Amino acid sequence: MTLTVQDALRTAGATLADAAIPDPARDARRLMAATLAVGADRITLLLQDNLSSDQATAFDGMIARRALGEPVSHLVGGRLFLDRWFSVTRPSQRAGPWSRVPRTAHAVGLVRSG
Repeated sequence: MTLTVQDALRTAGATLADAAIPDPARDARRLMAATLAVGADRITLLLQDNLSSDQATAFDGMIARRALGEPVSHLVGGRLFLDRWFSVTRPSQRAGPWSRVPRTAHAVGLVRSG
């Protein structure tokens, strides 16, 4: 049996909703767009298209990771901010103490600017 984009989105939306992911349909569409290498605004035009087995496997894998709480930007490799694409790389994915300490030091006046 072949799986259409629409069927995959329906199943993915239910999976994400069961995992209490906010706005599961939006996330499923963004992940499908990444899987198909198209803009999210093009998904409606592709709803009746069949997914290859490789596409279905890749999409299912991203949905499973999203259901566990991994951010969409990490799954697709970036995000839009002010109409610009910013890549998300492994070092930029999670802020650590090295990024919070300097801000805290400035906030409490331990470090003087300029």
